[in-house]
Amino acid sequence: FHNWWIRKIIYETYITQLTFGIINEKKYLGMINARIENESKQKLREYLFDLENTKVAIERCRSESMTPHIDTFFQVDFVGSTDQDLKLAVSMIPKHIDNEPFYEKINNLLNTTSFRVEEIEDYIETILTYKPMPVNFLYLFLAKYQECVDANASIIFILKVAKNFTNDELAYFDPIINQMIAEGLLYEMITFTMKTLQLTQEEFIRFLGLFLKNVDPMLQANVAIMIAKSNTSHTEAFLQPLFWPTFNEELLSLAASYTQLSIDEIKIIQPGKCFHLPSKMNTIRIFLKEEKIPKEEKEYYIYLIGNVWENGCEKFKNILISKVNAMTDKFDEGVSQEVLLAFSKINGLTISEVIDAISIILDLEMIKTNEFITKYAFMDFLGSLDPTKSLLKSLKSFKSVVFMKKFPEKPFDELQTEFLVQQFPLPMGELEDMMETYTQITTYFNEREFYNLTEKDIPAEVEKVKQIKGIPVVPTLALIRQCVYLERGYFPYNTQMLVVLGLLKSNNGRIAQVKTGQGKSIIVAILATYYAIFGRQIDIVTTSKSLANRDAHEMKSFFKMFGITVDSCSIRSNFATRFKSQIVYGTPFDFEWAALQDEYSFKKVRHTRPYDIVIVDEVDSMFIDKLSSATQLIYNDDKFHQIAWVYEFLIKLIKDEPDLSRDEVKKKIFESPNYKGSSKFIKSFIDNMAEGLAKSIILSKSYKEGVNYVVKEKKVMPVDYRHTGEVKSNSSYSGGLHQILEIRHGIFPSLDSLLGSFISHVNFFKRYKFIYGLSGTVGSQTEREELKNYYNIETFDVPLHIKSAPTYLEPQFCENLQDWYGQIVKDVEIEAKKGRPVLVLFENIRDTRGLMKYINNPNAEVLNGTQPKPEEEIVAAAGKPGKITVATNLAGRGTDIRTWDEAEANGGTHVIISFFPLNDRVQAQAEGRTARQGKQGTVRLILNKQDYKSIPSTMTDNLSMIQFLDEKRIEEEKERSKERVDKESKLARVFDNMVIRICEVFKKIHDNEESYVLKGVQGTWTAWFTECERYLKDKQSSCTTPELDSIIEEKKLEFNELVMQLQTDVANGNAIKDPHLWLKKALNHKANKRDEKAIECCKKAFDCDEYFSQAYLVLGQIYEKKGDHPNAQYHYKYTVQMAEYKISLNRLNLLEYAVLATAQHELGFVDASKDTMAKAQQIVHDYMSIKDYNVLIELADDMRILYLERMAIIFLTDAIKLDSKNKKAFYVRGKCYKDIQEFAMAKRDFEHALMLDPDYQDAYEFLGWNYYREGIFHYNKEEYARSIICLLEAYKIHHDNEDVIFKLADAYEEYKNFEIAERFYLKSYALNVDRFRFTTAKFYNSWSCHYSNLNQYKLALNYVEKALANSRNGDDESVLGVFHANRGLYLHQLGRFSEALPEYNIAIQYTDEQKYKNRVEKALKNQFL
Repeated sequence: FHNWWIRKIIYETYITQLTFGIINEKKYLGMINARIENESKQKLREYLFDLENTKVAIERCRSESMTPHIDTFFQVDFVGSTDQDLKLAVSMIPKHIDNEPFYEKINNLLNTTSFRVEEIEDYIETILTYKPMPVNFLYLFLAKYQECVDANASIIFILKVAKNFTNDELAYFDPIINQMIAEGLLYEMITFTMKTLQLTQEEFIRFLGLFLKNVDPMLQANVAIMIAKSNTSHTEAFLQPLFWPTFNEELLSLAASYTQLSIDEIKIIQPGKCFHLPSKMNTIRIFLKEEKIPKEEKEYYIYLIGNVWENGCEKFKNILISKVNAMTDKFDEGVSQEVLLAFSKINGLTISEVIDAISIILDLEMIKTNEFITKYAFMDFLGSLDPTKSLLKSLKSFKSVVFMKKFPEKPFDELQTEFLVQQFPLPMGELEDMMETYTQITTYFNEREFYNLTEKDIPAEVEKVKQIKGIPVVPTLALIRQCVYLERGYFPYNTQMLVVLGLLKSNNGRIAQVKTGQGKSIIVAILATYYAIFGRQIDIVTTSKSLANRDAHEMKSFFKMFGITVDSCSIRSNFATRFKSQIVYGTPFDFEWAALQDEYSFKKVRHTRPYDIVIVDEVDSMFIDKLSSATQLIYNDDKFHQIAWVYEFLIKLIKDEPDLSRDEVKKKIFESPNYKGSSKFIKSFIDNMAEGLAKSIILSKSYKEGVNYVVKEKKVMPVDYRHTGEVKSNSSYSGGLHQILEIRHGIFPSLDSLLGSFISHVNFFKRYKFIYGLSGTVGSQTEREELKNYYNIETFDVPLHIKSAPTYLEPQFCENLQDWYGQIVKDVEIEAKKGRPVLVLFENIRDTRGLMKYINNPNAEVLNGTQPKPEEEIVAAAGKPGKITVATNLAGRGTDIRTWDEAEANGGTHVIISFFPLNDRVQAQAEGRTARQGKQGTVRLILNKQDYKSIPSTMTDNLSMIQFLDEKRIEEEKERSKERVDKESKLARVFDNMVIRICEVFKKIHDNEESYVLKGVQGTWTAWFTECERYLKDKQSSCTTPELDSIIEEKKLEFNELVMQLQTDVANGNAIKDPHLWLKKALNHKANKRDEKAIECCKKAFDCDEYFSQAYLVLGQIYEKKGDHPNAQYHYKYTVQMAEYKISLNRLNLLEYAVLATAQHELGFVDASKDTMAKAQQIVHDYMSIKDYNVLIELADDMRILYLERMAIIFLTDAIKLDSKNKKAFYVRGKCYKDIQEFAMAKRDFEHALMLDPDYQDAYEFLGWNYYREGIFHYNKEEYARSIICLLEAYKIHHDNEDVIFKLADAYEEYKNFEIAERFYLKSYALNVDRFRFTTAKFYNSWSCHYSNLNQYKLALNYVEKALANSRNGDDESVLGVFHANRGLYLHQLGRFSEALPEYNIAIQYTDEQKYKNRVEKALKNQFL
């Protein structure tokens, strides 16, 4: 018992109990057991906690004053209570650094004694000299200093003191003090003043080096960013202290060990500039370990990396290494080293630009290497690179020169003939007009000498074009043509310009078939620019996020020449601001998601942006294959926790009785004990879900792993095997099918979802006035007629600028699976031995795995969406000589396989298609993987005859069988087209119309009712709409068109009845029918200390579900807080009963385990509570084989909502241990930490989630809300400088959020920085006039008082008049009275007495205060005098 901390805990326990008047020895033991290590427990029981000793201690505390008792108990030297005693105590601090009672005594003295600011400064200076520094005592005095002066003053004072310290003395500063000071420095940089600290540049740099060295790396990064943004003349000097010598040495040593160079040699390579950022370390380490790269190349790489500044370059490491490897293998010895050496001399080069630059060089592969190096003088070009100009622009210019020489323009008459002989040509008259217009463009271009224009000349020329009436085609396109040259280094091909003219010829849009490799991205940019110059807004839709982000980034400088803004909505951070640009790139799901956010969730994302012009790439995929595809808002519903038992029940049922019909399955569900034991609310929910569940369990029997779906990392992922081969890692099946498949594979079932809102592709694109589309494979006559039917737009084909066509080898048919695999292997081996790359395409993942068992070749790799290697790395190597790539359709559309020179000399890429594609477009895409851009290549079909049993047995000729399948495919495609027209598009239109109508209803509720009413109505809607959608899609496949039409009409009537019922429920106050929603409302009331309303909401929850244990738990917590212990105990006991009963019905309901454990803990059954949580974790671990973490995350999020954050953190930490790369686990844990105000931990988790996925919008937004909450936390503690720092970080993320902006203005006002405060007040006022008008007025009044205190009455008068200008009749009269009184006072002080009198009288009318009457008398007297 010599440890003071043990005595402190015992003392705290006694005093706590005495304070509450409770004498309970068992409870003492419980508290101590929870806080003291196990080995101390027995001694504590023996010596301190027998009944007699306890009674003696209590009596002493009651009878004697507490202070001497504490001093005696802790054996501490007595300290007096005067300022002289405090001075003595400060001198004693070094002897009592770890003495907690001594610390408490000084704390009491500081709180009970009055001091001058100068005295506290003396104490702080003294404490700063102690070694080691007593940080805990220093904080006491700093806190007191802040109370006396200002929240930021303590940091300023420390810096002023520190100016007199040597570097050695400053080394003793504690890291936490460093952190405080660093934040102060950061604040100074935010304001860009450097005035408050009164530091010279040299002192500032010294402090950066000393105080930032040991603090949080994120703070270092923030400081670096702020300095870099300040654009001062001393930026480089300011940044230098951030690059630590220890780090440099570590990387230098690493580089030396791998390159066999000395450290001195490496320093000579890039003196003083190597290895500045920690983010480069892993990239360098991995690169240097790569065995294939020679030592000399590593040397050049180190040279190159020294000039690269790019945070987050970690994510590029694999791509960079694969690109460098490809370049090393491809070119002659020494070329790749010269490339990297040339790159290293370019200023400001980034890792991603290096990757793009190497990709451009690899694009030149169609030219023989020797020809590329010699004929086109590539080495001379490298030597002439200008380090001040864009490397990418220079390379693109070189590439264009090479291509123009290799593939020169065609004469006009030849080009016109080629347009006319296309399968689907433009009309002759239109083509002649286009040729004439293009001739006028080239003539205008030459006459106006546009070829002499530079980038600086473009803005003036744009203004001239705008002055011409209408949209002048000739001058506009002539100007754009020159800008393409300035950006890319070459003029657009004649075919590209004619495509643009062909698209513009239509009244409402048009689709062009432009084969791959013909420059579609430039066509899109020219067309978008043509409209954007004249103020139109254009949406450009691509097939993938990566393409959208890439094109928006690459074309930014091109659009900038015209003053046109561009962005990508595939980046979800600052989502709403993306739509403010004139041109926006994105996927259809991104654009549709924005529309749903506006129309269903009322979030103002797309907001006022019109549906004007859309340009769609790969239009066949979106307009035909995915016609009925839709973007959906889905909701994981808590009710699915309570019916998780049904999935296991169904799997066992179908195993025992495999031939049950749907109706029989439903009957079995309703007869089950679990169903009968459920509450009425849950029974009703199961009744709605039963049809879908019955369908799903029967359908699951036909679903095959490796065909319909894959299991990867203990997660079921659907596969689009018929079209793209894409593994949809973020999608799931509905109706319980996904959960059934999960249990089949031993995965804990995830939460199913309900469908809230819906926009189909077909009806979304119809919103636009003009629709333009491009695709390499528009399709046959049938599909083109379909497009005409949906969108009323025509199509035309474009001839190739660079001709290419593969050689088609005779197809082969095999009798069975084994022969099929054998024949494919044989064909692969023959071609690979020739030194040709081979691509084998399969319909599904299962077949790719099957073939890999037969191939015994180290050069074979699989690309099917489940492979461990990155797709980019496999594709980059797929064109090597002898390389074998076994793939699904994932490699069949858009994959750019670059054949290497040696492989091209051996005949180019050989493609084997092992299935007969669904349509000719899919086949054309597959064949297009070879013979690209004038190269060689061959294609062969090798089919398993067993897969095509419709082929007549009498047919034996391979070509005849292919012809038979082709004719059959044409007929099937016509049937599919009819199905899409008659059924799919019709259903999509029905769903879209329902959603539009219901959103109108929701909008009225949103505008007139509280949010919970809207959520209640939406909950009823989602349950109905989910089943409606499933039901109609089910009938689509089983009914004729007239039958489906009849069913649709029935559902429309049902929908109308639902809408009427919802409106009636809202009017009668019965809109909320879900106990979970009542619970959330109760929790909201509880958090805002409205206990009676919270209790009422809990009772409403019981009305919905009599077994709702969570509401009983919350009631217990409320009564406990109110001090009503009997009622609290009653509800906790009832919680235990309900939770145990529900667990008996459904052992997989993990949320009930958490509720049960919490109630047990509140009742004092600590061991039972721990056992319950252990059981829950064991169920999860056993069921998931310790792999599937998603259920833990979902459970933890539910627990967080119930204010069980710390318990949720335990589960989330478990989830992170199972998979440290799960972004959602970090995200949800961050939310938990935010809720309990552990902001630093929350920030760490949100940033970790964003590191795993930079586009994780939810994590990005909550990082902003975390900063916001931290800012409010510091604001409430009157730490305004820290509050501003946090709120500015929040503002970066939520810069259009009125709450963030207003609180930032408020903090700046308290910090007395009125100029900046005004900016933010006006911004909040602009966002919401009604809410912030009067607040802005009050701010102006405060500002006027500030100037009044400085005796600057003219300025004070100016601002109080602004306050009155922002006031209205009906505002708070007492505040209005103050405004008028202040105006009177300032006029009075300025001697304008006659004007002051009316103001005083108005103030009296509003407030009737005596002081204003006195001012009237004084003003009258002064006026008389």
